[in-house]
Amino acid sequence: MTKKNQQSKQLKLTNQFLVASPILNETAFERSVILVCEHTQDGAMGIVINRPTEAKLSEIFLQLKIDFLPNGPGKQTLLSGGPVGPENGFVLHGQDGGAWKNSLKVSPSLSLTSSRDILEALAINKGPKHNLITLGYAGWEGQQLEDELMENAWLIAPVNDSILFQAPMRERWELALKSIGISNLYQLSHFHGHA
Repeated sequence: MTKKNQQSKQLKLTNQFLVASPILNETAFERSVILVCEHTQDGAMGIVINRPTEAKLSEIFLQLKIDFLPNGPGKQTLLSGGPVGPENGFVLHGQDGGAWKNSLKVSPSLSLTSSRDILEALAINKGPKHNLITLGYAGWEGQQLEDELMENAWLIAPVNDSILFQAPMRERWELALKSIGISNLYQLSHFHGHA
């Protein structure tokens, strides 16, 4: 494969789900579903979309001294987006609700924002309707994710908005697997070949 073809293939992982295979059992990524937000030759960055924490959004509002409506999203559960930078917050959201200061466009319909302005809008019910708020992210250095794919640590699935924003957290891994034709979890226990 030529270098150009490798780079072309590599960039296609942005806006895809990485679905943990059984190889990752008993690791921090066991049964994880990660939305790849950026993937270049220098590495990759993604957000785990199915790891709820005990923390609520109201705690972030209080910490940042943002006034919020009592009937607003303060009870929304924060997710653990990954082990890197757990002190950093991210809002994964649809394109409705406005433009924000520090956003990474993941796809025509999804962005990842890390600026205060989106939190201020959410606090008064003016932010994007569909959103996930995470602490931390998953990161890979150049070629690291490709190596993990070759080791069958991850399966690749297309992004699905209903899995991303509507499905119960505990069902997202199974639903992501079903989206690529794996309905029997025992199929994965003897999984061979390349992702």
